[in-house]
Amino acid sequence: MTFNYYSYIVDCSNNNGGCEHSCMANAAEKWCSCRDGFEVSTDDWTKCADINECDSTKGVDYNQECHTCVNTIGSYTCHCRDGNELDPSTKQKCIGELCGGVDFELNCQICMNTKGSYACNCYDGYELQPDGKSCIGQLVVQYTFTEYEFDCLSDVHECKRGLYEVDCHTCVNLIGGHTCICNDTYVLDASNNNETCIG
Repeated sequence: MTFNYYSYIVDCSNNNGGCEHSCMANAAEKWCSCRDGFEVSTDDWTKCADINECDSTKGVDYNQECHTCVNTIGSYTCHCRDGNELDPSTKQKCIGELCGGVDFELNCQICMNTKGSYACNCYDGYELQPDGKSCIGQLVVQYTFTEYEFDCLSDVHECKRGLYEVDCHTCVNLIGGHTCICNDTYVLDASNNNETCIG
């Protein structure tokens, strides 16, 4: 009995060897391969099929920082939650400063998410710094006593800065506000948050 052996040499220079993406001239059979983001089709090994990374594992097949994965042909991109934006260099993860996140400015008292960043408002008696991300005069110092944690806040001194009504006879600073000491025959006006005197 005689056997004839034929060796088939793939000519990748002729119509890319019939392959949709890549031709491997040294392969004996199934000489087609696909670019990243694609896999060889199960229906036709000369064709390539898109890999849907979003159907796979977050943090393994697509970036952990991608909030909502969106498949694209040969790749993926992300939709990001408010306060984050798509990373312009990779387009495959969300970046930005969310309120409460690691980049959140501790001196911001009332945090509001914005596109790709955040803005702050301050409590009564505090003022927003020019950077828009922290409050003037706020100093956060944390002390831990057994299981309780306290934040000590210093405030804007309304009396020294002249931030009180003319009807306040003697201004007395309080944390987060002020009150007044009134001259004889005058009393504090409760309807005005005890910040003016009436007589």
